[in-house]
Amino acid sequence: VGKSIGVIVPRRGAGARFVLTDKLLRFFVLSLMPVKRMTLDTFKRHIEFHFGFVFDEIRLKDSPNWKEKQGQLDFNVTNTLFLEQMLEASGALVKLSDSCSLVKNPFCEEA
Repeated sequence: VGKSIGVIVPRRGAGARFVLTDKLLRFFVLSLMPVKRMTLDTFKRHIEFHFGFVFDEIRLKDSPNWKEKQGQLDFNVTNTLFLEQMLEASGALVKLSDSCSLVKNPFCEEA
């Protein structure tokens, strides 16, 4: 199913990997943010809790599904900033400082 909707590539052959698409990112923002904005860390925790996706190296290492498979993970090629880069490109990320960013829901009305 993941290959047919485009979140796992390539469709055929070896080296299958998860790809965060703009449609999936939009779904996360719309489905997980009943409020106008939340911190990036809270947003990541909501994605992990509701859908099981992890975007940080530390959280992946702590995942019970990967405890026994640490040798299969190549953290030298992972870019843990890609979620932030995609949110920023879509206009949904507000950087307050180097340590704190907000994710905003552009479709939520101001209270």
